[in-house]
Amino acid sequence: MKTLTIAAATLAMTLAPMCLKASPPVFKTAATTGDDPAETGRKAATDLKAVFGGNELKAVLVMDSFEDLENKQAMLDGVASVLPREILFGGTSYGGFTQGGSIDYDGVFLLGIGGGVKVAPALVEKMGTTGLTMEDDVDALTVAFGKAGEKLAGQLGELARAKLLVLISDAHSPKNQLLLDGVQKVTGKGLPITGGSVCKNPGQNWVYFRGKAHTDSAIALLLSGPFQVSQAGRQAKTNDAVIKTASEGSETVLKSAPGKPVALMAFNCGGRMGKLERLEDELEAIRKSIGKDLPVFGAYCAGEYGPADLSDSGGDPTPCGRGWHVMFTVLTEAEDLLAKPLGESWKSFSEDSGSGLADVWTIKDGVLTCRGTPKGGIYLDRELTDFTLQLEWRWPGKEGKGGVLLRTTAPWKIWPKSLEAQINAGNAGDFWGLDGFSLDGPEERLKKLDHEQFGKLTNLERTDTVEKPAGEWNHYEIVAAGPVVTLKVNGKVVNKTTNCDVHPGKICLTAEGSEIEFRNIRLMAPDSQAEAK
Repeated sequence: MKTLTIAAATLAMTLAPMCLKASPPVFKTAATTGDDPAETGRKAATDLKAVFGGNELKAVLVMDSFEDLENKQAMLDGVASVLPREILFGGTSYGGFTQGGSIDYDGVFLLGIGGGVKVAPALVEKMGTTGLTMEDDVDALTVAFGKAGEKLAGQLGELARAKLLVLISDAHSPKNQLLLDGVQKVTGKGLPITGGSVCKNPGQNWVYFRGKAHTDSAIALLLSGPFQVSQAGRQAKTNDAVIKTASEGSETVLKSAPGKPVALMAFNCGGRMGKLERLEDELEAIRKSIGKDLPVFGAYCAGEYGPADLSDSGGDPTPCGRGWHVMFTVLTEAEDLLAKPLGESWKSFSEDSGSGLADVWTIKDGVLTCRGTPKGGIYLDRELTDFTLQLEWRWPGKEGKGGVLLRTTAPWKIWPKSLEAQINAGNAGDFWGLDGFSLDGPEERLKKLDHEQFGKLTNLERTDTVEKPAGEWNHYEIVAAGPVVTLKVNGKVVNKTTNCDVHPGKICLTAEGSEIEFRNIRLMAPDSQAEAK
């Protein structure tokens, strides 16, 4: 029996989901090839279980390149002899790769997802598309796949905080776009999506849901957690172009990541695989761009989901269904800003020169409490221009006032020049440009005024009020990207300001006379900005 084992690529993201004392998300990979599908599946699962250690395994993405249902089911049984069958999802492929190497025939590739990652799975069966062709039945396929996509996405539940949808379908290109159209009627087009269509060869087109094989079906895994997703797609149809676009695409998506990359997913086209003179060349090109340490999970499919090559899509980054593409997805790690003792990462300012940080701000069991007085704030001891900031806040008693100041600059006074994301009860989601900080937005929501104490002020009112009452946790996500800053409250975009002042500054939490609590303060920012000032 031949057997080749690819070393498991491992990572543990040092962040926690939006709940107290939750486990950090964990992503790990394993891949094996061999003549015996059951033993190959068992070996890959054993490797994955070993590298997962004591972390909780929530889902396993299983892609394989065995022929015939009998062998595929044996492979699944082998995996299920080690790991719970109910967490096994995926489908057939033409081959694949991890950071450790590439495999074409008789292989199984596993991506383990666990720890604090939340996973919502869904399955749609009997889509009614078997035997239909785009040449003769495009109208019937459009209806069938559209309905199937809506039904699939409709099972996923809460979408507000979702970060990535992994879609595996029996819908090869160009049919995959029809299924995606239905999915996006439910999810919208802003949710990052990746994945692929299973092998289209007769008798090989199987998707896996809870360890069982289904045809004429599609599955989805909705992932949520405090991480960011960056994507890029590249198209090619010759050996040299496949290698070149693999290098360029992986380099581009890595550079676009807003912080430290922790995993790369690469759903690829079987057509691209067939153009390679040497299978290993594409993975080697990716390694040259991203290095050898970043874990990679790749699968060669019959159609891919993700953003099309910009030259092919006219510059539109919206996820779509394509062929001849490699779709790269990078997950970016978030930094826990409350992981260290408060005084190591944060400094304070106050209207009372005799008041120190510990007089107003305390942290216990992951919850940062501000007693509210004297007025002032704490600021992160580094300067940032572009970043994503996530945090939760609540009023433990009476509702009051507070805010998050962005791109804040000295002098430290009440209040310094900055862009404020308002937390005041009833007004969460408003933007305020303080002490002459410039911003713009729709005229009907914008007002400017001069204040005797606070100087020139600009207010951009939120579009909706979605905050929760006192005692309940609210969630903020703030994305600062050049002159545009976008604000989500409890998963909904409620404000976006344009033409902001663009310069490095501090992130600050204010004390405005009211007791307020914060937790799960997570930052994603390019490493080049992470210098203390």
